[in-house]
Amino acid sequence: MKYLLSERGGISVNMTSEQEEPIKYFKLLDNAWRNLLDDFKDGVFNLPSELEGSVRGYLFAECIRLMRCRRFKRPYQIWEEESYGNLFPDITLGSLGKKGEKRVIAIEIKYVGATNKQVKKRVELDLRKLELYLPGVVDSCFLMIDTSRRYKETLDLESLGINKRCWKWRTINRKKGEPFDALIAWKGGFLQLYC
Repeated sequence: MKYLLSERGGISVNMTSEQEEPIKYFKLLDNAWRNLLDDFKDGVFNLPSELEGSVRGYLFAECIRLMRCRRFKRPYQIWEEESYGNLFPDITLGSLGKKGEKRVIAIEIKYVGATNKQVKKRVELDLRKLELYLPGVVDSCFLMIDTSRRYKETLDLESLGINKRCWKWRTINRKKGEPFDALIAWKGGFLQLYC
């Protein structure tokens, strides 16, 4: 199997039948993320002022919309702030096993407009959480919108344990308003093996 983040930011995967369940959730998240970025770019709605809750809410709603369109089995396997001990990922997607004991993706979302030390520490902490989720999930994912446009140069993802080929930065040029940067980064046993 080969995994790539394409130039458009999409996931391209050749899979076997036993890999189909996780892959449909990876593709779902990728499509929901691209739709969110496109809507911000096109001015469908404005970027939030400083809160990531709006981004999380949009992504959650977009995942539900795509699950309906793609006729995912009900009840939809999507959770907000599900508990992993002391950790609560923003969104969790999919489950595997006869009793659904392993989730497919734990997602951390960050919306930043500043690069001060406190904000940078929170970004790095969320990136470090990706590893901590892995016992309970197949893979974990970090999504960030950076309106300050400085993290692309200052954030050392490799030192935070992210394989160099498992992240993708995009610059989003909005029709109205300043551009912003967006990051998607993956960590885990499934996709990272093929990065």
